[in-house]
Amino acid sequence: MNYLELLDRSYKSVCEYTEGLSKMDFLISHLFEIATYDSGQSEIIGKKLFETIDAINNRTTFDYIKDPENYTWYLVFCNFSFFKGKIEWGTSVRGAWWTQSHYKDRFIKFSTCALIEEDGEQKTDWEFAIDEWIDFMKACVEYSKQ
Repeated sequence: MNYLELLDRSYKSVCEYTEGLSKMDFLISHLFEIATYDSGQSEIIGKKLFETIDAINNRTTFDYIKDPENYTWYLVFCNFSFFKGKIEWGTSVRGAWWTQSHYKDRFIKFSTCALIEEDGEQKTDWEFAIDEWIDFMKACVEYSKQ
């Protein structure tokens, strides 16, 4: 699946009824369900959120958290409900990675009202194999930079 196309199609669908919505606002409020009602704050939070996701994707969390500000944001995000059950770590949260072990049939489950399939239908319940999840998260990171 082309996740960038999925995100763009979904963003455009939400824009039909939400005026002035930036891509970051869409990702933060509609996909990750972080309510800010403030595009400036969405940009700040989103930048750090997607840096954290990128570090988890690339398994560079220890390098990322060397900066004290990044470390604080990282810890906050790792404890967000979005990440609950999607990440795990061994002896320290600092080395978190995406998990499959807590899911029946080894899928990461994700529920959202924000994603629109190619046929124009809203799909709310998603299941991702770990490689698909990483690709989806990579697409979210890339989309956040557009």
